[in-house]
Amino acid sequence: MGFKKQGDPVDARILPDDNEECSLLIGSFFVHHNGSLCFIATELEPRHEGAPHEVEFDWQKVYDLEDTGVPLIGWYHTHPFQEHIGYSPTDVATMKAWCRCFGRDMLCIIGNGNDQNEVYLFGKDGYKDTCDMHDLTYGTFRPGLFTFMGFFAP
Repeated sequence: MGFKKQGDPVDARILPDDNEECSLLIGSFFVHHNGSLCFIATELEPRHEGAPHEVEFDWQKVYDLEDTGVPLIGWYHTHPFQEHIGYSPTDVATMKAWCRCFGRDMLCIIGNGNDQNEVYLFGKDGYKDTCDMHDLTYGTFRPGLFTFMGFFAP
């Protein structure tokens, strides 16, 4: 399969098993009365195809969204080559840079391309927390896109 140019949507069902994919997440954080940090995040658009062990997104679109007030709260991407899902040193550096750029904590959701996902919270100094409980739905808020919901314990 040839590579699509950056920004071309891709149907996740036809990706080769070793190519990463990514999407921007919009949504919000809120604090539950028990002190838990909760979130709801929906993919902004269909996922984009990358290559084995790397994926890029349209960083100009991220700045444009920020300038127009769209509530970007993080990124979803896959590590289809990992049995245990975890963030990479590249993920840490990328998340720290974006958190510093925007001055707020952001989500990094990493999936294996099938049915396993891990949700991490990052801040300007790097990793902060792993989500204690999360769930996802398909097509709930936007047809064909995933919505993630979860919380980080106080």
